Amino acid sequence: MSIFDHSETSETQEIPVVAAFHEMWAQFCATSIPTMQKRFADGIRHYAQAAQRVEHNRQDRRNYSIEEYIVTRRDFSGVESCLACVEYCLGMKIPDEAINHPAMQEVRDCINDVITRINDYHNLVAVVAIEKDIDVQAAIEIVLIMIQSTIDRYFEVKAYLLKFDPKTDELVSRYAIGIDCVCSGFVLWYFETDRSFGSRVCEVQDRIPVKVLPREKDAVDPGFELKYNTVTASVGNAESTSKDAPYTAIPGGVTA
Repeated sequence: MSIFDHSETSETQEIPVVAAFHEMWAQFCATSIPTMQKRFADGIRHYAQAAQRVEHNRQDRRNYSIEEYIVTRRDFSGVESCLACVEYCLGMKIPDEAINHPAMQEVRDCINDVITRINDYHNLVAVVAIEKDIDVQAAIEIVLIMIQSTIDRYFEVKAYLLKFDPKTDELVSRYAIGIDCVCSGFVLWYFETDRSFGSRVCEVQDRIPVKVLPREKDAVDPGFELKYNTVTASVGNAESTSKDAPYTAIPGGVTA
């Protein structure tokens, strides 16, 4: 990705998003250290590479396995580069042996998984339903268990991060708090903006109802079919039960 080499090209001037990123990167480099820059750049590169894989799979109408989906979604989420900014925002330098330790990487993976599974819940449900050949309700229950297990694992690993010297331990502790803030910020953003729920965001905050939209008339035929048995939906204080509920399938297979 030539955008990281600071060179001015016609591409950086003509494409607004590229020009904005180029300017941001120049400012970032002017106020950060090389190791911090490398971690951020690696996160952006992983995101771009994952985006290419996702698009190829979409064109090939290929569905993911659960493991493939998890690995791809970690890169495609953009969370990795956000976590790299924690050091930058706190104005500190964590030694490589601490930041690259397997336990610290697992902490970052857990946070990434929590954020992406909440953000991309519907796709993960589809992936689980297809691979395990189960109905949607059963897949939803498995995904809820996956999310809770990831949260539990995060706190378990975080509590046992290896101890280094006192100075590094203090930095690691501050960094861990910063990671918590990133996760909380992502989740709160979903429920405090209209990006995901539109004008119904206040209703969703209060009761967590999610409306499944019907498939659009001109939508591309989906790359898969999901099975429904009985779906129970909460409506106010009442519950309604329906069979063979409609599903808005994702064109070209399950996306990441």
